[in-house]
Amino acid sequence: MVVRLQTTVGEIKEYTTMDIKFVHVCEGPTLIDKYFTPCGLEWKDKPKPQEECNHLGCAIYLAEQSWKVSLVFFVVLIAIAFMGILAERTDYARSLACLSILLFAFWVLISVIRARKRVEELIEYKDKGTINEIKACQISEDLDTQ
Repeated sequence: MVVRLQTTVGEIKEYTTMDIKFVHVCEGPTLIDKYFTPCGLEWKDKPKPQEECNHLGCAIYLAEQSWKVSLVFFVVLIAIAFMGILAERTDYARSLACLSILLFAFWVLISVIRARKRVEELIEYKDKGTINEIKACQISEDLDTQ
């Protein structure tokens, strides 16, 4: 199951503990996705949320990885956009492409901020037992069956 934390005011937050690896198979041109958790569970097909682990450490690890990957992606997009803007020859199409890249980079920045917030929430819960200074506890019931 995923990590579910419930605050004393009733808010429930869910954090995934599963990630996907793409494995290239030499016999064919297809990629096989393999689902895994940092603690070592693996599935060939996507597992149901109640089949995932509910380890806080796995959720923290994946949240940190998500934040770092998103941040690198954001920096690369900004660099590409500014290289296009600073090019000697700037035409309408290049300017439009750079603007599009900057808008997409802004969207990625929002996802970086959200991912970082998830990391901070999980670490705060691990250290203090709170989320945003509100007492919380880990719950394990499957919300899909309610």
